Amino acid sequence: MSQRYPETESTEAADQGTYVHDLAGEYLLGTPIPEDTNIEAKSAITMYSQDVHSVTPTPTVEEKLAIPRIHDLLFGTVDCYHFDKATGTLYIWDFKYGHSLVEVFENLQLLCYVAGILGKLNLWDQDVTVVMRIVQPRAFHEDGSIRQWKVKASALRPYFNQLRNYAEASLQDDAECRSGSHCLNCQARHACPTALKAGLSMYEAVGKTTPVELTPEALGVQLAMVIRATEALKTLKTGYEAQVDSLMRNHVTVPGFRMAFGRGKLAWSEEAFMVEAMGTQVGIDLVKERKLLTPTQALDAGVNADLVKAWSKRTPGRPVLTQDKESRAREVFNITLTEEKGEQ
Repeated sequence: MSQRYPETESTEAADQGTYVHDLAGEYLLGTPIPEDTNIEAKSAITMYSQDVHSVTPTPTVEEKLAIPRIHDLLFGTVDCYHFDKATGTLYIWDFKYGHSLVEVFENLQLLCYVAGILGKLNLWDQDVTVVMRIVQPRAFHEDGSIRQWKVKASALRPYFNQLRNYAEASLQDDAECRSGSHCLNCQARHACPTALKAGLSMYEAVGKTTPVELTPEALGVQLAMVIRATEALKTLKTGYEAQVDSLMRNHVTVPGFRMAFGRGKLAWSEEAFMVEAMGTQVGIDLVKERKLLTPTQALDAGVNADLVKAWSKRTPGRPVLTQDKESRAREVFNITLTEEKGEQ
């Protein structure tokens, strides 16, 4: 269905993410980060590269993979990987610059990459340990910005088989559509009857909530339902907004909506030294006071890591409510798996 609809204009956030992602790949290959790159992006790229280079100085970067173990038509581009022949360990990295949290445990994208790399390198899964890592500097997670899932490759066979079944089923004429978070970036979400049905049904379900005292179990179910409703409606909202925006930019009227300019940002129109001089004349210092660099910024500036560690401390993050998705993932896959979650 998505092939029927061309991609609409990308958002500023998406463009920024793609740009930083490209810079990160180039940096791993030896290209310096441009001087005009903002400090947040530099910090993210540095974190990613340091983690990769802690394992190998010569990673394979941005390689397109055929993944016939899942399906003959499936391809993907892995951010970075390295196979350590001495230990039989396959390392795979996925660099995420967005704010939407991405879990590494049972991550389908990474599982597909594993299947593709095992095939490409002709590796026998009985002899291989897989370490999948997600580096996501701008998203809060209790396990930190770098998270890993370490598992024997042979234990992933049930996942590969299930993914292959799903891939084959998706290409059938009567393929079943299932809504979910994967709908958010689909360019056909505005025209998908399944997405529409999911959004409206969740909206109605939330509207029928009865104000009663709930047991902890029932409260958990209700909150999960509201979260699903929010995600489903967000999918519809962004899809419709993209379509309406595209139509109106092409001078097609959509009743009830119009294009309007935001307030924009108020910025000085003169050179900085002239503005500073103006402030001096009126007796106001218009220059921000110097600020101490954060420990992360100090690391980026070249301060020794051991020195920064000795002079800094990590304050505990604010408790944040989050869903326990591992139990749901196990229920979906119906798999008992022994795994190790790495600590960074």
